[in-house]
Amino acid sequence: MNATNEVLTKGVENVLPNKEDLGKLMRDKKIRVYLGVDPTGTRLHLGHTIPMRKLQEFADLGHEAILLFGTGTVLAGDPSQRMQTRTKITQEEIDENIKTWRQQASKVINFDKVQIKYNSD
Repeated sequence: MNATNEVLTKGVENVLPNKEDLGKLMRDKKIRVYLGVDPTGTRLHLGHTIPMRKLQEFADLGHEAILLFGTGTVLAGDPSQRMQTRTKITQEEIDENIKTWRQQASKVINFDKVQIKYNSD
């Protein structure tokens, strides 16, 4: 199994629109992929590592991989279909959360290959 096919198959339930077309595109040129995360708290959990590992696999193949922090969303207090809005936090708290996320994520993500960006930019 070639590396592109493995990334699109191993640990993957479904590829949209389909694995064959995405695989061909990935073999023909580099693509950009991102994982959006919400920095409302300081701790990652085991479930965060699954998409982070997949993001790293794309980066290892030479594709542009981005860990995108939802800094705009977190400032807006987006309720995400909850009954009440989440508590707003300060920019200093967001910055500290991102710092601890980066430290924890560095166990799974190689930040020499994966960029960090902020949706508030």
